[in-house]
Amino acid sequence: MSTNFDPSQVCQSDVEEAAIACMPFALAERWAIPSAYERSIKLSAQGVFANRYLLGFATRDLKISDLLDACAAMGLSHSAQCAIGKRFPKSLTTFIGYEQAKESTFLKVYLGFEPTGAHRVLSHIGWKWNPREIIRTKSLEKSYRVSLYRRRGYKKAETQSKTLPPLKPAIESLRILVEDVLYGSWDKSENLYLTEVTEAGGRNSVDWNIYASGLTVGHFADQLCTAFATCGSSENEARRFLELDSECLLGHLAYGRDWNANGFCTLYFSSPGGIGQ
Repeated sequence: MSTNFDPSQVCQSDVEEAAIACMPFALAERWAIPSAYERSIKLSAQGVFANRYLLGFATRDLKISDLLDACAAMGLSHSAQCAIGKRFPKSLTTFIGYEQAKESTFLKVYLGFEPTGAHRVLSHIGWKWNPREIIRTKSLEKSYRVSLYRRRGYKKAETQSKTLPPLKPAIESLRILVEDVLYGSWDKSENLYLTEVTEAGGRNSVDWNIYASGLTVGHFADQLCTAFATCGSSENEARRFLELDSECLLGHLAYGRDWNANGFCTLYFSSPGGIGQ
């Protein structure tokens, strides 16, 4: 029986993908400035996506020429580079990163701006593109309404979660568990930030900043394995992920609606001793 399977082509594809995934790291290494490193895992009906990260920098430490050179090297369109050049001087933070989604690969650049107004509204403007299809660069504009809550803020999130698309039961259980553990371990004197995120195109979400909670990925190992299985991944894949990342500090719990109106839940985490914002 004949087959079209060619192992050499698979290997070449893997090598190419690895080179793209490492590109932001390689470029940022040249800058030799302080940075933050945050990874994330996204759970949705489309699957489990754990090959995602962002590198964050204070804009004041970064030269615009270095950023634009990096954008050019990563294949960002010329028009997007021009837009970054105009926005960069007023930004507070700069992020570059990578994510692998279903049948797609994306590189990312975000600029963050100073909070404004009585409700501390933050904003990020970003660009996300497939380096193999640079003509399809997507410009992302995000508005972040940041609210400071004490324990009663948990009820606020419960109310808002009812307005978002339903998640698969295992993912919803994971989301609820993280919030329940967070609520139970939360000192009454501590503050917690709840962020409502809206984006052009209909994507919106709720985001808890939970770095201060001290919770780790390993706190939810069993529930993560169940959620992985629900999204089509094997328990072995989940266990391998947990072996590498169980000690990582949870940074954010986000859940909401994507551009296709599908529900998702994303956990963001740093390496031990890492920096979170």
